[in-house]
Amino acid sequence: MNKIAFADSPGADGLHRTYCRLCEAQCGMVAHVKQGRIERIEPDRDHPVSEGHVCIKGTSFAAITHDPDRVLTPLKRVGGPGDFKPVSWDEALDDIAARLKAILTSMAERPSPLTREIPPLSPQCTPPMARCS
Repeated sequence: MNKIAFADSPGADGLHRTYCRLCEAQCGMVAHVKQGRIERIEPDRDHPVSEGHVCIKGTSFAAITHDPDRVLTPLKRVGGPGDFKPVSWDEALDDIAARLKAILTSMAERPSPLTREIPPLSPQCTPPMARCS
């Protein structure tokens, strides 16, 4: 194993051990930080599970993080496709809550698989029995 000095505080210049959060594999990665900014990401060859293997998505995090077109605030559609305006988090969450409430209210009068009562199992067909009589 390589003996590399890793930075011990978040955002500090140097190398930081991290992992990819895009899928369940959680491959080990090393982030190169310079002036508080991730400059590049490479596989962590000493990671006990991924052993230096990582896909292109994981190593592209730096480019995605610093992409000038990255959405950093909630957007609300104000017209047709692609026509959005920035809104506050409070406004966005209030709008989502109001829409969900309207959907739930409209569903309250209709039977739904989520609201229908499920009949109990018969005593002859309860776990751990393998067969029902």
